Amino acid sequence: MEKVNKTRLSGNLKKKETGTTILPLKPDLQKNNADLNNLIRYKPDNSFLIRVSGDSMINAGISSGDIVLVNKSAKAEDGDIIMASVNDNLVIKRLKQCNGSCIMLMPENNDYENIKIHSEDKFEICGVVTTVIKMF
Repeated sequence: MEKVNKTRLSGNLKKKETGTTILPLKPDLQKNNADLNNLIRYKPDNSFLIRVSGDSMINAGISSGDIVLVNKSAKAEDGDIIMASVNDNLVIKRLKQCNGSCIMLMPENNDYENIKIHSEDKFEICGVVTTVIKMF
């Protein structure tokens, strides 16, 4: 088995006769102090984690069983992936605003149809999906 050297995190540029190369980042094996809350910007006051069920967003990299971080205080904009309540059903879809007159929720899987929000629908945006956590 190859011996692993304990090194600090580094990614340096070095010049050689042939040009500039980038050395890969090396983990600091003595100080494994990554703060996951900081990394994903999880703040309990304005966000929550939820496990995904279904495959309607697989082409956006969100699969059944994944955990998504939903920021409930972020303003949803056209093209964002959002979590919404549509007639008391929770969905995760891409938001499409049509000329300010209609709202469509778009899946990222061709096996599913768009959801057009009608005036009689009970519709609420719960938040913007900001992070996907894959579980293996």
